[in-house]
Amino acid sequence: MVMPIVTQKLYVETLTPVFIGSNEKVQPYEYLVRNGMVYRLNLDAIARTILEVDSRALDLFASWLEESMQGEGGGGAWRKHPPRGRQQQPSIITFVRENLRNSPQLAKKIEQGIISNELALYSIPWPEPDGGAQAAGRSQQHRQMGTILAAIKTGSQKMYIPGSSLKGVLRTALLYAVLTEADKHFLGQIQSALKHQGGQRGSIGQALERLVFSYGQGAERGDAKYDLMKFIGVSDSTEVEPTTGGEIVSVKHYKTNGESRQPGSVVEAIAPGRVFSLCIRVDMGLIHQIRDWGKEESRMLKYQDTFEERFQRLYGCSLREVTAEHIFKRLLDAAKKFGRAVAGHDQRWAGNRYPDLDKLCQHLPEGAVKLGWGSGFHSTTVLCAVLEREELRELLSANLLNRRHVQLEQFPTSRRMGSFRQGNAEAILPLGWVRLSFDPLREEQSIASTKQSLGIEQSSVSLPSGPPIAERLRNGAEVCARIVDSSKQPITVELLVRRYEGQYYPCRGVSNTAGLSAGTIVRVRVNLQGNRIQSLTYLGIWKQ
Repeated sequence: MVMPIVTQKLYVETLTPVFIGSNEKVQPYEYLVRNGMVYRLNLDAIARTILEVDSRALDLFASWLEESMQGEGGGGAWRKHPPRGRQQQPSIITFVRENLRNSPQLAKKIEQGIISNELALYSIPWPEPDGGAQAAGRSQQHRQMGTILAAIKTGSQKMYIPGSSLKGVLRTALLYAVLTEADKHFLGQIQSALKHQGGQRGSIGQALERLVFSYGQGAERGDAKYDLMKFIGVSDSTEVEPTTGGEIVSVKHYKTNGESRQPGSVVEAIAPGRVFSLCIRVDMGLIHQIRDWGKEESRMLKYQDTFEERFQRLYGCSLREVTAEHIFKRLLDAAKKFGRAVAGHDQRWAGNRYPDLDKLCQHLPEGAVKLGWGSGFHSTTVLCAVLEREELRELLSANLLNRRHVQLEQFPTSRRMGSFRQGNAEAILPLGWVRLSFDPLREEQSIASTKQSLGIEQSSVSLPSGPPIAERLRNGAEVCARIVDSSKQPITVELLVRRYEGQYYPCRGVSNTAGLSAGTIVRVRVNLQGNRIQSLTYLGIWKQ
């Protein structure tokens, strides 16, 4: 009998800002700041608009872009001779006003087009970064704040969590679990492997990965074909509009002595209080197929009897007993255990120098882990396992750091954390904390849990509010729904109504599905027949 591929939905709620980068840098000439929002410019659309008004515009616009792209100290005319009273950062509105015909009216038209998103790719909230700008009489309207590191997005400019990022976290959590559970026999294997590697720092991680995740021929060379996590697939998450699910975050390096290093980075992050769902897939058929292949005499040398032993060590159950539920449970349990260790390390590092970080670590919910950029060395390596097991500390500490004078408990000596200002106060939040759960989560629950995680009733950091959740249905009611599938007509949605969680319904009335990707929150009208849902009619995208 062919064993099935078993899928389990996993929910992810962001507890602090999460940044997963696209390796793209948004330069000052590519965005505009207005009223607490950053608008990523559609330069092609703006060029077409300008050309309609002034035939000279194309050459002027190209020259302006070339000068702008030279970067800091590039020597362009804008940087050499900035208009009086303005910062030396390029602005599309300033360019239009100072170079083109009919410039006041055109500048106004372009600005309105950007704010309406007709001339912008997307917009994302940016809380006032220094809190004192308005008090000092400086308007945010024309401020450009340097390069912004862009978050990974879909082709339709939606933010999401890549499945590869979450699978990486689960892999590290499993490695942590195996190392902290290691018996004397396995510790001996680790010692032998390290001697074989010659104690080189760069090869320690590879040696441990091969011992834990590889089997058979792959145990020698780390071949991905012989990896014990190839049975597990993790999909990309649902998506969210940057306008409602993102925020611009100023990130600084904070040191163990309480100092921060300037300047920091500015990133596009997924805001706290957002809920995503994705699917974890376990290929039970492949697991049993490899097990049966390994029993054949002709294949014994290929697998070298390592498959069953290492599978049981990694997933905590034998091949005879294993089910997909066993593996799902092992993944979540390992993540919970690893998350607690990472939080404990953060808390020890914070001491009394960073009370916000200490308070957050004390109140993190069960299932909290770190992912993405800025999550830290200790959350992407085996450092926490080394700190927990004295035997591992003796085996790995010197080679792991290659810095004998550094205390492991304080390593690394700095952290990337978000800096938020309100008035003259500053709140510091680490990046990347999320909560994993197989139970459905709602955004209003996530916002409440985030505030609880901060350990205060009113956070100094403004958290976005989620869509309203209806308590009950009545005929003709207008409620919110989350799109599950928009690939065909009618689209499929999940009602954001109590006691209707996890139930999917067709929704009619959509003439164009462009921009209606999975995860988008929409408004629908409900038609009831008695207590049963007869039909749902699409009314439009929900706006916060």
